[in-house]
Amino acid sequence: MVAAAVTGSPPTGRVVRMVSFLAAHPDRSFSLSELARAAEITTATCHAILVSLVEAGWVTRTDLTYGLGPAMLAIGRAAAAGYSMARAAASELAGLAAATGFTAGVSVLDGESVVLVDAVGAGAAELIGRRVPSVPPIGIVFAAFDPAGCDDWLNRLPGTGDGRIGDRDELRRALDLISRRGYVIERFTPAATKLRDVLADIACSPSSADGPLQDAVLSLLARLGPGEHFPVAPEGDETTVVTVLGVPVRGVDGHVDAHLWLHPGREMSGAQIAAAVDLLSSAAARAAASSSIEKGRAS
Repeated sequence: MVAAAVTGSPPTGRVVRMVSFLAAHPDRSFSLSELARAAEITTATCHAILVSLVEAGWVTRTDLTYGLGPAMLAIGRAAAAGYSMARAAASELAGLAAATGFTAGVSVLDGESVVLVDAVGAGAAELIGRRVPSVPPIGIVFAAFDPAGCDDWLNRLPGTGDGRIGDRDELRRALDLISRRGYVIERFTPAATKLRDVLADIACSPSSADGPLQDAVLSLLARLGPGEHFPVAPEGDETTVVTVLGVPVRGVDGHVDAHLWLHPGREMSGAQIAAAVDLLSSAAARAAASSSIEKGRAS
């Protein structure tokens, strides 16, 4: 039944939207009408899909509501096995959040998308599972430490040829700065942060995929500019508003397997930034070591 439900383009999109919505709210269950609205489909179509998902164990029904089913545990474990570094980094989040008072999270690169796989702290539940297109300036932490894939990332700027939006030279300077200092710093006002998040959500929405709306939204994201995303860090008592601090988590081959980050969302001095980066770097090193040991045992 599930195979029938996910065969063909339109049904597949509906199933993905529904399962993604449930995965973003793992501790809740929803009515048929709520799921239909979330998946942007009729209640009749939603019911037909849910029948298949319940039979497969992907979704469980309690009274008149639906939530994630037990079969998703096996799927989750199988997926986690392929992302040992992300799992190791996720084990560091509670400690980082407790030590800093900031929300801490870990993201991975999945094809041409950045996926937030886990987070701890204020607003974490809303962030987990978010998928954003890795289009400049989004995903720069992965591009900065991947010389071979850097040009491919830059070529995803909206537009074509000389008509691409954004300053490639400015982005290259930002890439060089990040690779030399070893971490990313983002600086946005609260209003700009909300705008960025809204644009990112629209960009990765199934209803805007591969269409003019997505192109327009990605163009707006590109216009936010590397200057705000990746400023030069202040020194000593000098301060700046910090939205995100992030470091790469590297595998034994040097490849960036994950992005470990903090979301301060407030003004920080150069000394405070340096201390937070030290905590992040230590956590990344522990995650890399833990993942290496785990892989060694598996082999």
